[in-house]
Amino acid sequence: MNKKISIIVVVLLVLFGIYWLSAKFPMNNSADENVAASDNATINGINIKRKGPVGVAKGYELDYEYLVDKFGFTLYATAADAKNNTTDIKTSCDAICEQMWGPYLLGDSDTAIEQSSDPVLSKLNIFNRADGKQQYALGNQPLYRYSGDTKVGDVKGPVESNWMVARP
Repeated sequence: MNKKISIIVVVLLVLFGIYWLSAKFPMNNSADENVAASDNATINGINIKRKGPVGVAKGYELDYEYLVDKFGFTLYATAADAKNNTTDIKTSCDAICEQMWGPYLLGDSDTAIEQSSDPVLSKLNIFNRADGKQQYALGNQPLYRYSGDTKVGDVKGPVESNWMVARP
């Protein structure tokens, strides 16, 4: 019986220790909250200046400025959409393509920016997709996220063929 009590006490002490350490030193793996809560952030070596639903980032793997979503993840565009004009934007990425290249959609609680004097936000458009959802575009280029990018700073999207990192 004493052995059971000893094991229970040890387990409780370990659980309490884990709880105490996690409260004292919180993990910062989720950059979402840091970027979303701040106009400027440095996460994983990336300097991000948030501008509403997008941000301008620089650092880590790329030595030029590029666009990120509101959570700090790299945004991409495809040359296949370059033929669009700003009044009739369409996406060339079908349902199979979207399994790898997720469209950057206007969230349920997001408000579209109508006009802005900011040089980046003034180029940001929203268009209605065939599925009824609204997707962000930079000028005439729909914006996408790459499924292989798992943390802020990742630029794993194949920047070959038609895909490229979106630049302001």
